[in-house]
Order: sequence, then structure tokens, then C-alpha cells
Amino acid sequence: MANISGQGRPGYNTQGSVGDIYVDTITNKSYELVYIYEITGFNGKRIEYDWDIVKSESGGGDIVITDEKLVSNPIVNGKINLTKDKYQITELNGNAEILLPEVNGFAEIHLFISVKGDFSLTFPNVKCQNDQVEVVSENLYEIIFTHTSEWFFGCIEYTAK
Repeated sequence: MANISGQGRPGYNTQGSVGDIYVDTITNKSYELVYIYEITGFNGKRIEYDWDIVKSESGGGDIVITDEKLVSNPIVNGKINLTKDKYQITELNGNAEILLPEVNGFAEIHLFISVKGDFSLTFPNVKCQNDQVEVVSENLYEIIFTHTSEWFFGCIEYTAK
């Protein structure tokens, strides 16, 4: 883990390794690199970096540094069996159905899906942020499942422009 500094908040093109800490020398706020993703599209490939502000001892900020990891979750027999790990990633190339774990109380799962080639994706029958989620080949998706008293989800699409 490296310490990086610069003026201003780190952007999607501020390079580093997952777990690196970036300190904004203007505001003295700290950010952690939580995810690196490669986006492939018609204009080629690009790498983007996802930095989140680090929660301070006084309670400010968005996240707390933890030992959370991005867990690979392969498709087995046409199923993506989600675990209770907060961050999971899979590559979709074919048909798959997302299955949610049994939980009691609050849970949040971020499933990153890299889509390649022809595919079919079946979502769980739970409340959704949008009426319809259209998944397109060659894009990256972050599907955020949240459980309070029931499961619901939203979807973020990352595309190459």
C-alpha cells in the first residue's frame, strides 16, 4: 500500500493500486483506491480508478478502511451464487442467473459484471431501482443489492465513450 499526495480530489484517471491512500494537500482529506476496472468499447480500452474518501476518527467521510476485498465469483452451472462478501466480480459470457444469499438484517453486495459476447442474465425477483435493466455486451456493470427487511437493487453501467 502506497501513500500518494496531490492537489485536489483524485479523479478516475489518478493511478494507483487497490488499497493505496491519496492525500489531498489542499483539504488534507484522505482517499482510498477501492477498485480498478478496465473498460473496453468501440474506442479501445481504458482503465479507470475508483477512489473513496476515508472516514476520519471524527466521523466525517464516506468509508472506513477495512480488509474488504474484491472476490471473484465464477458462474457455475449457469448460476452466480452470491456470497455475503460485499464486493464480488464475475465475467458473463453465456447464460446466468443471479442467486442471493440468505441474510438476516442489513446487507449490501456490490456485484461487478464484465459482459462479453452473447449472453442472457436473469435477475432475482426483487424490487429494482429501474423498471428494466438493459445489460449490453462489452460494458461493465455494478449491481448493488441491499437487504433491509427485503432485497432490492440498483444498477450502474460503465461504458466506453
